[in-house]
Amino acid sequence: MPIDKNLADQIRAIVGPDGYLDSPVDTASYGFNSYPAFTEPGAVVLFEDKQQIQRVVPLLYQHDVPVVIRGSGTNVVGNALAPKGGVILSLERMTRVIEMDPVSRFARVEAGTIVKQIQLLAQEHGLLFPPNPGNVDAITVGGIVGCNSSGDLALGYGTTRDFVLGLELVAHDGSLLRLGSACRKDVTGYDVIRLIIGAEGTLGVVVEVTLRFIDRPEAESSVLAAFSDERAGAEAALEVMGARLRPVALEYMDRRTTAAVDDAFQIGIPPGSASVLLAKFHGNRESVDANARRCAEILRAGAAATFVGEALAGQSADHLWRARHLAYPALARICPTLYGEDLVVPLARFPDALARFQALSVETGVPIAMFAHAGDGHIHPCLLTDDSDPAQRERSDRFVEGVIRTAIEMGGTITGEHGLGVHKSRYILHQYSEPTLDLMRRVKRAFDPKGLFNPMIFPIVGPVPPPPAPRRRPVHVL
Repeated sequence: MPIDKNLADQIRAIVGPDGYLDSPVDTASYGFNSYPAFTEPGAVVLFEDKQQIQRVVPLLYQHDVPVVIRGSGTNVVGNALAPKGGVILSLERMTRVIEMDPVSRFARVEAGTIVKQIQLLAQEHGLLFPPNPGNVDAITVGGIVGCNSSGDLALGYGTTRDFVLGLELVAHDGSLLRLGSACRKDVTGYDVIRLIIGAEGTLGVVVEVTLRFIDRPEAESSVLAAFSDERAGAEAALEVMGARLRPVALEYMDRRTTAAVDDAFQIGIPPGSASVLLAKFHGNRESVDANARRCAEILRAGAAATFVGEALAGQSADHLWRARHLAYPALARICPTLYGEDLVVPLARFPDALARFQALSVETGVPIAMFAHAGDGHIHPCLLTDDSDPAQRERSDRFVEGVIRTAIEMGGTITGEHGLGVHKSRYILHQYSEPTLDLMRRVKRAFDPKGLFNPMIFPIVGPVPPPPAPRRRPVHVL
């Protein structure tokens, strides 16, 4: 559905002819992201600065045009998909580092800045930016703020929200809301920042973020252990955590994930390994080496690992961690359609949750691979399926429903960092009661009275839109 010509002309006058795309040839690549669904945006607006956003957003809002904010399109649950006729607001060109203050340990950056750039910027000054989701070479600051992403180092340092000091948000009327400050201590008024973080673009357009850095540790060490049984690796994670060794990362991979990762990256995992555990320690040289050696002892003894390798201070294990970070694309190589699930259970239930998820895989006939942030019970079951087959899609839906119910029954949550997107909004009632959801909708209306910001995902305040079509439908040749 094309955008009204008069409205389109007004937007072009603001962003320039190369900042407004409405040809299906140009907008097609913005109709999908890493989630296997496809939509047809009416137009895509590419911004150079926040002043353009302040002028364009109220124009679209006045004309009742739905808008969806997009960075690099890596999200796996579809939280950057526009409804038919909606407009994608792309921040991919907004990549400036506005201010870097190594003494105060913060940086102000535009929302389209790539996370890897931020990590390298911190490193240049002897600092660390801990949020470390899988593909940091592609994901944007606005994306990790929108989903409150975390990654492996969340075990030791916390999630994205723990490293955001302030942000700027363009509201529906074009006003610029400056929230927070560059100070580590600020309790002035309501903590609206934490409301925006994780809201998946449903409350406004995050255009600028003030990020907090910490001192880079003196040294790090890593331990890799392989097991002949999948549950053994999960229970070993509990032993490591129970020993109070304080790993900053503790990652788990099951048999299928281990095989896919080793096939893709040849990192030398022993053949036939049923599960793998990766631990990382930060601190001074003496402490990280002591913790790594103690961790290795635990894994060789009570956990009965079949292989244990150590990388002590000064010895690089970057190839192991990069391979773990790229588990998702490694798995995508072995199936037509990959759904990356995202559930969290209390740590004590971690081994049982893995076993229950595997049982559901057998029951529904859906092959899965699992990797996890084992230290905090955060599990990513990945469905290895083919969306072109309606029967497989139906089985996949049953599996997702099952794992969500299982996580809730265990006292867990239905998403830890990916967000709800179009994929999981329909399951929100499994976790929250109607009065709680009504409160969230009232918050939504306060920011977005017409419900036009990212209207396909929760909290939906208007008619519930139909789910997007599978990506594997017939494609029109242009």
